Amino acid sequence: MSDDLVRHLGYLALGTRLKRLGERLQAGADAIFAEAGITVSAAQQPFLAALDRLGPSGVGEIASALGISQPGATRALGQLAALGLVAITTSPDDSRRRIASLTKTGRQLVETAKAEAWPRIDAAVADLCEDVAGPLLAQITALEEGLSQRPLGERPRNTSPATAHERPAIKDSTVNGSPANHLPHPLDRPIFTALGTRHAALAEGGDLARRYPPDVSPFAASRDDAPDSLAALARLLRPGETQILLQADPIRLPADLAATTTADAVQMVAMRPFAPVDDSEIMPLGPDDAAEMLELALLTKPGPFSLRSQELGRFWGIRRNGRLVAMAGERLKAPGHTELSGLCTHPEFRGEGLGRRMLLHVAGRISAAGEVPFLHAYASNTSAIALYERIGFALRSPMHVAVIGRA
Repeated sequence: MSDDLVRHLGYLALGTRLKRLGERLQAGADAIFAEAGITVSAAQQPFLAALDRLGPSGVGEIASALGISQPGATRALGQLAALGLVAITTSPDDSRRRIASLTKTGRQLVETAKAEAWPRIDAAVADLCEDVAGPLLAQITALEEGLSQRPLGERPRNTSPATAHERPAIKDSTVNGSPANHLPHPLDRPIFTALGTRHAALAEGGDLARRYPPDVSPFAASRDDAPDSLAALARLLRPGETQILLQADPIRLPADLAATTTADAVQMVAMRPFAPVDDSEIMPLGPDDAAEMLELALLTKPGPFSLRSQELGRFWGIRRNGRLVAMAGERLKAPGHTELSGLCTHPEFRGEGLGRRMLLHVAGRISAAGEVPFLHAYASNTSAIALYERIGFALRSPMHVAVIGRA
């Protein structure tokens, strides 16, 4: 870090330097949370901890306890509510007062975090700070260099995660139709989550099963594997058409549906925010580019794509001599998360690193919006998975894919 201008600016850039250090610490904590199967970000964990300690509380009380602005607390708690982890209700004594509390799923996540992640993060940061001394700027330098030498996730586990018999038991036998030993996460069924939140305007169906309009995307999902949910999924399937399911749980179908194709996949999430990429050759794509985008997608087969795919999110591309030769964009959107998808390069231009450039550009755009990038890949595509790992993605969950139709 000999060329670190922020460090050389000393106290003049203290705020910038502390913010940068905080981001590195949060990225390290996110890696530990991911190992525990928790993808709620480190930045959101204090709100869960506050509700765990204080119990149901007013939004203003939580903001005061955490030392942040009330609008910031309102925004963060709203995101957690969209994830199904927090319930926000009106106070019976004052209709202007909003009360936040942990839901059953939120309580289960907190208990998992308390057993498997929070103690480890506490021990890792304590290990990082153990020999730090001297003037403030020297202490910050020591912390920065310590993180460069050994990130939080590589530090000794002074407090080991609870063993299986020590972990808090989940009392109910099922949670949303899943086995009790599986803590549901919004990205476990990313299609259902997207259609119930950020893509709700596109959703067909209801509380039990949802799908996209067929000319937008063939994706569909049930809320869980309960018989009523699977029956609702079957009712969404139009005669002669197929749908695509993507979920962490093994795919179960009612008797009147059958899978024509199945595959194993992986879901990966970014372990840190990606920096914005200034690449003058990468340009935004719009409705006027839809036909070319579809042509490139049909040639390279990056996944389901249509003339209306841009309604799912933003897309960018690279042109050579006016010809679209590479593109990538956004697809499924859950609260706090956006999927990176549609990554493809024309066969004549492969080997030039265009795919990597597109990947970093879109990930940077998603991070700049304050969201966590995630993506999917077929489990057999080991070269792509290795690339994603090298640039900063990590496995969150195995996934199951199926193309389904009438039996």
